[in-house]
Amino acid sequence: MSVGELNMEHSIPVSIFLSRVAMVGIAIRVPDGLRFVASDPDFRSVDGQVFPRARLLVNRIAELGRALRKRRAGRCFRSGI
Repeated sequence: MSVGELNMEHSIPVSIFLSRVAMVGIAIRVPDGLRFVASDPDFRSVDGQVFPRARLLVNRIAELGRALRKRRAGRCFRSGI
């Protein structure tokens, strides 16, 4: 789901999630909780998902960020960079 597909008239971004380097997406309040809209392709796996509580969303984004850092560090280590 892209930002263009959301009904922006009734949806107001309530949070912007930042990693250590860049913005990764926004959370939009919807009737069932918060819908995450990814702006970073690395976070596509949670794009469009609705989280009933902000804490669940924050935890999931943090978990993905840690996994991405670990994967990238492993690539650099193996390649000798």
